[in-house]
Amino acid sequence: MFSSSSLRRWHDEPFPLLGGRREGPGFHLILTAENPDLRGMDLSDQRVFQAYLDQKFGARYTWGVSGYLEYREAFLKHLPQMQNEKRYYHLGLDVLAPVLSPLFTPFEAIVADTGYDEGKGNYGAWALLQHTVAGQRLYTFYGHLDPDSLPEKNANLRRGDMFGHLGDFPCNGDWFHHVHVQVLTEKGLAEGFLNRGYCREDELEGIAERCPSPLFVFR
Repeated sequence: MFSSSSLRRWHDEPFPLLGGRREGPGFHLILTAENPDLRGMDLSDQRVFQAYLDQKFGARYTWGVSGYLEYREAFLKHLPQMQNEKRYYHLGLDVLAPVLSPLFTPFEAIVADTGYDEGKGNYGAWALLQHTVAGQRLYTFYGHLDPDSLPEKNANLRRGDMFGHLGDFPCNGDWFHHVHVQVLTEKGLAEGFLNRGYCREDELEGIAERCPSPLFVFR
């Protein structure tokens, strides 16, 4: 069984997911009810939200990030699929950058799968990379990509190889410009977390054995 301690024993330095773009300070995006900017904003229109982010970024930031296990009911309640299932806990990191920014493989990998998750509020184009950690398989997942930039399935990727670009409206699931980065163990993959970027409160116990923190990918 995969143990989160395996990550602590894995000392490979990841190649920067955004390449040279991740230089200088990053913008910390908070998508909980504690962010007063979300109050009164029409979050069903992500173009409005992107305009808000563009203003926040200005000339100061070239990248941003939003957190793992963040509780996002305030940000997601306009989406029926989230509201009906009460899935509000974020299982990945959201890494913000301009549309069509290239993404680079953090560790040596095999392209396990790619696909297109159609519909507003879904992943749009996505890629799943397979890695070996302490002799065990581990997967990194990337959602909201540009569908024309997806890598070939079963391709071997070296650390630092480009594997995709951030997607635009509406092919990225109609979201603000970012990539959803999620880590999955084989257990998490078997239990269907490939297609679930959020979980319910009752699923939090043991979630680290299914979808560990992805901070080691973007440290």
